[in-house]
Amino acid sequence: MPAAHGTLRETPARIRVVGLLSSASGLGRSARLCIRQLADYGWEFSTRDVSDLYATGDDVAYARGHRDLPATVSIFHLNAPMLLPGIIKAGLSSYYRSYNIAYWAWELEYLPGDWIDAMRFVDAFMVPSTFCRRTIERYTTKPVLTVPHPIQLEMDKVLSPKPGDQVFRVLSIFNLGSSFERKNPLAVIRAFRSAFGNDAGAELTLKTSQGKRYPQDLAIIKQEIARGGNIKVIDEIWTDEQLCGLYRSSDVYISLHRSEGFGLTIAEAILMEVPVIATGWSGNTDFCSADTLSVVPYDLIAFADNDPAYHGVSDALWAEPSIVAAVHELQKVRSDMSASTARARAAKAEFLSYLGRHTYASALNDLGRRNGL
Repeated sequence: MPAAHGTLRETPARIRVVGLLSSASGLGRSARLCIRQLADYGWEFSTRDVSDLYATGDDVAYARGHRDLPATVSIFHLNAPMLLPGIIKAGLSSYYRSYNIAYWAWELEYLPGDWIDAMRFVDAFMVPSTFCRRTIERYTTKPVLTVPHPIQLEMDKVLSPKPGDQVFRVLSIFNLGSSFERKNPLAVIRAFRSAFGNDAGAELTLKTSQGKRYPQDLAIIKQEIARGGNIKVIDEIWTDEQLCGLYRSSDVYISLHRSEGFGLTIAEAILMEVPVIATGWSGNTDFCSADTLSVVPYDLIAFADNDPAYHGVSDALWAEPSIVAAVHELQKVRSDMSASTARARAAKAEFLSYLGRHTYASALNDLGRRNGL
């Protein structure tokens, strides 16, 4: 298949979004957030769901837009190994008529060979963070624009008030299909246990998904938490409203990830005004300030992960967050919830300002200017 050679002959107005639109995965959510913002900004759009190619469909609803709309620009929310099959499935005729953009999220500072090879199939890239942009720019002279996920979790979606009991609730959310080692849930469990032991006044909830597809990883978590009665795991696909309620019922959100392309659940917690504890490295650092969040220090260590997504990656580094520091931050949040809540509100204000400066609309307009329109 020849390399992409699209040009923007007019200001982008009609957008086609291709991706795992009905999937509960991070890729699926990324595409749906894109669609929602395009609609909010009044852009005409069409959609093409290719979840069936990868058996990832979860019947998640999404806005379908204008059917058969001839697109000026196509945005493919598909990582590199999925890109060419997705292009073909979505229709080559539309591909050849479009200026084609890949929205890529990647969690390391180096790309595997198949990602580098796939770069030729698009004209430009959008990425969710500065961390991702710097990685992609190592390998291409094509435009690379930072467009953070336009999260829209509104407080009024929460149907129930925050529990009035005295239990200190800690929350961590992750998809088991997004690399067990990278998400590093065992560190969260060990930090919580070191901070609070079996104290019935503290509770950790691990909200996971795709446990049926990754039963061994789910079993490791369940084995790790078996010794205590104040840690629970919920492995289900939930609606936005249910997740909003879960965030709102929590006193702190914790992510001891080794690397993030963006940090979607961290961002969601911030928007729900939940105090956040997070590793201070990778994509989330665009919106995780030590002034408003509990940023966990780390050591950079040699990357090691058998997840197939990272096949061919060598000499990379990622973070090993300090469990000792995480324990201190958990105890600090619990000891002064008033101060922690005030910081959480400040973090939300900063994040909303950041999102407002980096939108799909501004990125598309930027591409138009680069092409002399």
